[in-house]
Amino acid sequence: MEPMPNPYSLKTRTLSSVLMVIEHYTTDDVQRHDRKNVKPMSYIVRAYVFMARNVRVDHSKNYAVRVTCAGMSKSTKAISEVRPMWMQCLEMPIMLCSDHPREQPTMFPITVHLCHQNPILAQTRDDDIGKTVCVYEYMRRKDNMDRWELFKLQPQWVQLKGGTYGSRVTGEVLVAFELLHARDRMVPQCAPKPMWPAGSEEEFN
Repeated sequence: MEPMPNPYSLKTRTLSSVLMVIEHYTTDDVQRHDRKNVKPMSYIVRAYVFMARNVRVDHSKNYAVRVTCAGMSKSTKAISEVRPMWMQCLEMPIMLCSDHPREQPTMFPITVHLCHQNPILAQTRDDDIGKTVCVYEYMRRKDNMDRWELFKLQPQWVQLKGGTYGSRVTGEVLVAFELLHARDRMVPQCAPKPMWPAGSEEEFN
């Protein structure tokens, strides 16, 4: 066995974690399950960041959304508007553990931050306004007929909480997620989904 990486090291690209299964029985005559051969595999997680609303701040800021998952992080561009609309897809390569390439991996939580990008000299500093933790576990894959399962974006409004104790609602962000194997990233059926309505304007009036 190898030691786990130091989470405070600047050279560490992934967070330390332990994957385990705990079983509890009242008798001793229960047959023990075979140990699964769990391996780390490369995946792609996409965060579709649409817009924000009901942002509770004293004055206008340079709003941006930062998404983190499994030690990776990406941010949208900063927008200085009362109701910012990013319409941006953030794609992050991550490492997840699974016992079979066609089965769901053990997914990490996805943290969504709404932050103010504060320029300081030649750099920018992200000041968190609020954040939330999202759970998303569906992985895109093929069915028994070797055809890709139908996938449709389902954006949802999520509440972000901040303040001194992280209990005050500071805004809402409209987001959607997508998870797939890294090897399927260039497959036409797995291309990033369009975020703008594709029909005519009459259909949305």
